[in-house]
Amino acid sequence: MSSDKLHITSRSGYYIASVILGIALMVNSLSVSAHNDHPLGREQIDWDGAPQVLRTIALGIDFRGGGFTVAYRPNGKVETRDGRECLVGPHFLFDIDDKIAFDLDSDVEIELIMDRSASSGFNLSYDRSVHPLMINHKFDQKDRWAPVKLVLERARLANRKLDHTDLSISAPNALFPTDSYQEDQEVVICGMKLTFISSANQSPEPNRGKLNLHVTAEDGTLITTRMGLYKPDGLAPIPSDQAINVDRYGETINQVELRTVPSRWPSEGRFAHYINGNYGAELEAGRYQLVLTKGPEFRMHTETLDIESGKTLNKMVVLKRWRDLPAEGWYSADNHIHIERPDPSYNRGILAYTQAEDVHLSNLLQAGNVSNSHFSQYAFGLRGQYLVNDYSLVSGQESPRTSHLGHSIGLNGQAFHGPGDKPYLYVRTADAIHAEGGMWGYAHVFGNVSHVNRGLALDVPLGIVDFVEVLQLNILGTEYLYDFLNMGFKLLPSAGSDYPYFDVAGSERIYARLEGEFTVKAWFDAWQQARSFVSNGPVIEFSVNGNERTNEFSMSKGERLSIHAIADINPDFDELERLELVVHGEVVKSAKPSKKGVPIVLDYEVQAEKPLWFALRTYGKGSAKAHTAPFYVSVDGDNDFRNRKKLGHWLKSIQKSWWQ
Repeated sequence: MSSDKLHITSRSGYYIASVILGIALMVNSLSVSAHNDHPLGREQIDWDGAPQVLRTIALGIDFRGGGFTVAYRPNGKVETRDGRECLVGPHFLFDIDDKIAFDLDSDVEIELIMDRSASSGFNLSYDRSVHPLMINHKFDQKDRWAPVKLVLERARLANRKLDHTDLSISAPNALFPTDSYQEDQEVVICGMKLTFISSANQSPEPNRGKLNLHVTAEDGTLITTRMGLYKPDGLAPIPSDQAINVDRYGETINQVELRTVPSRWPSEGRFAHYINGNYGAELEAGRYQLVLTKGPEFRMHTETLDIESGKTLNKMVVLKRWRDLPAEGWYSADNHIHIERPDPSYNRGILAYTQAEDVHLSNLLQAGNVSNSHFSQYAFGLRGQYLVNDYSLVSGQESPRTSHLGHSIGLNGQAFHGPGDKPYLYVRTADAIHAEGGMWGYAHVFGNVSHVNRGLALDVPLGIVDFVEVLQLNILGTEYLYDFLNMGFKLLPSAGSDYPYFDVAGSERIYARLEGEFTVKAWFDAWQQARSFVSNGPVIEFSVNGNERTNEFSMSKGERLSIHAIADINPDFDELERLELVVHGEVVKSAKPSKKGVPIVLDYEVQAEKPLWFALRTYGKGSAKAHTAPFYVSVDGDNDFRNRKKLGHWLKSIQKSWWQ
């Protein structure tokens, strides 16, 4: 995804036109058919065109497997073309019979019979040994039914794609972003055959040894961690049954695909699993790279292990902290996770996963649309909270959500608020959640996903939006946040992984500073007081006139405003490049590290003249990013912190576009 630059000229009058358009689209959205009962629109298809295929699945969305696949058409089906039984549709997944092929590391030739007149080509994604791969294939000028042959290098076929499948085929433009919503949105597949070329990387009967691993914190207690174990070329063995099971769209997996890794991840491998501190496995004899992580506050442990045939390697690892942020009052949260909890028996397993990523507060969102919801939570409010020491699970909701007005998020409410038999009005949900003491805002604001700009235009002026999700997929998109701040609306930046759609839990998170011990209520109270920052790794410390707690300051005209900030990051994750002070959306000062590997320090002093808002943000040389919540300064009782220069520019643009 990309975070498109926001221009006022594209808003078509912003307040007036967007409100009119938004109301029309909101009414229209009530008649839009929702997905089926699976969150990805899954349907199993009865197709006999490939004897080696055990199951064929039609799917609406697949953000795993090396690309972003989106079906902009209804699920495919079986049709007859020239006497052939064919799959016709935007996206299909295939489960190769495990009796024929499973857990390979082999080159496989795939031969496809496809109707070349139906599309310009296709996208093929498959379970590859080191990391998933998507191939974009264009047809040449051959006969309509000429076979297509491709070699799938190092095919693993270990059921690691969605729904335990091995490969998928989609239409050329069934992608996000897409070149066209109209053309190349279907493929026609009438036959498939796999031929196994070689398995040079896998001996028929390999010699095997055993690994017994024990991972503790510095105080000697066993801790949950993420574990990567890789051969020199990046291949990750299938985990043993001692790995933590993780829920992904209702299916149970014990190996996750890492969409993003720290810039200093030592292996090409992009599959990992989670352990409870103890892990035992039987492995092919040879050399392996061990990688252990537990979020950005712990040092990454890497080590070479030699597994000898017939022997057991007993390994003890102490995972060390880079920094103890909870001891400083900072506790992390992921505000956007989707895992179903039908009853309390699921709590322990889910917490083991989020705890392994060191997420202290995991907001599990029940996702709703016009007709139903997914990722259900057994209870909301106190009954839906699960707390062990200072790690917690909390029920929330991503609803309402439409492609017309964006996706909204409700946090810390007392119930799930769906539309029922009432009109699908976002404001009704926001009011209900606020009445219960919860918070409400918008998801995916970093990139204007699902036209969230329309929802923001409707709801921010009503004062019902508490936060906007600006950090996701390693993208920090602040254009909408800055625009509304410049208009005088107070908003909090939010962040979340959107697991399992995008990345693993905790890939993006919020840190809020608490005064006392951790509780769910204390965390939300701290976040609402705005001493917080969103981050995918960096830490930003800050003070204003020596004050490290408050975020609103009443100044007298001419009084000195002194800002002090420090940005730092775990050296195993990235190296910081710059720390910036942003005032009214513009960078007024930028600082760089004095030397390699040291924190960045920024100091800035100015006389208070007019009300303003400011924030701090930092960027790494790799993908690391962090951004603080805004600070607000009033002068001589005037707290109108709007950016009047930009307001004037926007007004002229609105008037110009309105009369065009």
